Amino acid sequence: MTTPTPQPERLPLDDYLPEYDLTQIQHKVVDAPTDAAYDRLRHLDFMSSALVRGLPAAQATPERVARRIRRLPPKPPYPRHATLDDMLGPNGWVLLGDQPGREVVLGLLWPFRQAVPRVPEVTPEQWVAFGEPGYAKVAWSLSARSYGTGRTLLTSEARTLCTDPATARRFRLLWRGLGPFAALLKWRMLDMAAGNAS
Repeated sequence: MTTPTPQPERLPLDDYLPEYDLTQIQHKVVDAPTDAAYDRLRHLDFMSSALVRGLPAAQATPERVARRIRRLPPKPPYPRHATLDDMLGPNGWVLLGDQPGREVVLGLLWPFRQAVPRVPEVTPEQWVAFGEPGYAKVAWSLSARSYGTGRTLLTSEARTLCTDPATARRFRLLWRGLGPFAALLKWRMLDMAAGNAS
């Protein structure tokens, strides 16, 4: 008698971005029940961390310079508080999927080749179908799964797919410098959730 080969679990990210150019995954084991750990991660105030406040501001320097050269109004300052829900809306992230207490998936259309970026406002269905050249499609999942008695495995996974070959080449060059900072931000978020989940 042969033992059937177990089928890999299909992730919610697979419904939105099954194929991608780059991915970043971080894990953190939290000494807290899954519902408490997820609730903390889902409602975490990212701006309570000096690191989280500082890195995005530094990365926005080229856009600030471009706005001055073109005599455009300055970009509004970053908010003093920001949860995942605060990141949603026009010119921001789109809520692609939500499994309360378990996982949330966000999507972003990043026009990183534009000196003054204009993020398209789209529905989840439009985000999935979007293919206009010059963009990086980012799907980001935050999840919580039981990991033994009274512990939880928190996971952050971000996938990126560029909408044309030229954009993909440029993005890979950019990612060499940007990738470590993005990973550092996500590690910090998981650390913050781990320290406050119980």
